[in-house]
Amino acid sequence: MRDVFQFESPLGWLGKLVDALVLKRYLSRFLEERGRVVKHYAETDAWREVLPEIARHSEL
Repeated sequence: MRDVFQFESPLGWLGKLVDALVLKRYLSRFLEERGRVVKHYAETDAWREVLPEIARHSEL
């Protein structure tokens, strides 16, 4: 799975400065953590906790 995330902050040069100093790092960490969580649920039985209806049908 690959996330492609594009964003552009408003406020011209000020927005670009905030992007460079804060948002790029924050969003990179956010997406990395999201990937770890998705991988965990996909590779273990943890998905049964959040999708009990589907888990119940898969046990039949």
